[in-house]
Parts: sequence; C-alpha cells; structure tokens
Amino acid sequence: MLEPINLAESEYRSLPRIANSDLTELHFLQMGYAVRPIYPSTAQFGTTFHQLILEPDKPVDWQLHPEKQRTDLAHMQRAWQYFLSLYKDKGPFTFTSTEQILLFDQPSPTGTVACKAKLDAIGFYRDQPWVVDLKTTSAASLKEFVKCFDKYDYDRQAAFYLDALSLKLEQPLRNNVYFIGLQKQRPYHVYVVDMNQHPRMLQIGRQKYQTLLRKASLELANPTGWRPSAWQRTSQGL
Repeated sequence: MLEPINLAESEYRSLPRIANSDLTELHFLQMGYAVRPIYPSTAQFGTTFHQLILEPDKPVDWQLHPEKQRTDLAHMQRAWQYFLSLYKDKGPFTFTSTEQILLFDQPSPTGTVACKAKLDAIGFYRDQPWVVDLKTTSAASLKEFVKCFDKYDYDRQAAFYLDALSLKLEQPLRNNVYFIGLQKQRPYHVYVVDMNQHPRMLQIGRQKYQTLLRKASLELANPTGWRPSAWQRTSQGL
C-alpha cells in the first residue's frame, strides 16, 4: 500500500521536483509558445468538479461559481452517479485512494531526476491497481474525446503517471490507466477510455515524457538553466 503524503496544493507545486505540468511548460518554452496561465474561474471549475467526484461528501462553496457553472457541475455529478449505478463493478471506479501524491526518481543522462505526480485516484480492478484520471471535456463523442489525447498530451500524462505508480509499487502495470471524461455541457455524457485498448498511444506518451525529461535534466544541471515556474510560487500565489 502507498503511504499518503499530505501537502497543500501550493506546497506540492513548489516542491523542487519535476511534474508532468512542468514538462508541458518546458515543451512550450522550447517550441516558442507562450505559457498561458489558467484563468481563476477555469481553475475553480476544475477544483470543484474533482471534489464532486472524488470527495462527494465534502461541502461545496457554490458561491464561488456563477449560476451556469453551478448548473453544469450539478448535472455532471448526477451523470457520474448514474454511470456508477450501472458500471461500478466493471472497472476501477471504486477508488482506494484519491489525490495520491507520488515522489519518485527517474533515470536521466545526468543521473536521476527527482519527479512528482499527483494522481486523481487509484482503483483496483481485476486484482490490479489502476491510475484513474478525470477530465472535463467539450467533446461530442467518445471518438472525439480520444482525439484530444495527442493535442493535450494526455498520452504523455498517462505514461508518466503509470510509470510513477509502477516504480512506487515495484511492479509492472502494463497499460493500467483509465481516463474518465465528463461533458461539461448537455447532454453531460460520461466517456471512459481504457488505455489497454490504446497501447500504441501509451508508447508514444512514454517517448514524449522521456524526451522532455532528458531535456529537463540538462537544464537542471545548468546553474543558469530553466527551472519550473511553479517552484518560485509561494502559498500566496506569487
């Protein structure tokens, strides 16, 4: 079993270890793209969405959301609950842990890179642990949702998280990742993607993160090289 690591979000983000989101930042910078901050309203929507799914008994401060968001979030939660009533035992949908923080070291050309990951959930299915990740989506179909994986690097995230969990548990986990996508508008469909059905996608995602991790290791070995912007943030968000 994994030991829980309790860190506030600001503490986790500023921890001097490389996260998947930091690899995104490095990729954007090297491609010459602007690193766009997440709008506070968008971030709050995602935070409440995760809370409704992962901590359904925890009270929600609905005053943080305009009426449209409150309506959509409530419908999304009901869609998830209905999905569970039908498929609870047909996948890793009974979570054994949520918001599980993993601290681990990955090999690199300069030795090892200290890394971190925060998994939405871990569930057991067919006597094996699975990484479960939640996404909000505007996709109109499951096929369209899967097409988003390369665009938003969900494939890289899946491989990064899966390899982290495999390292911590000291056991091979093959392709044990489930993505759960919930439509954030009517008709609020629930999409489920079992990455065992997309092994090539996971392979590409692994190549993506390993390439970026090598670049990160070289930057970190350079005293004047890139450092993730999240490391500079304080609990006040500066």
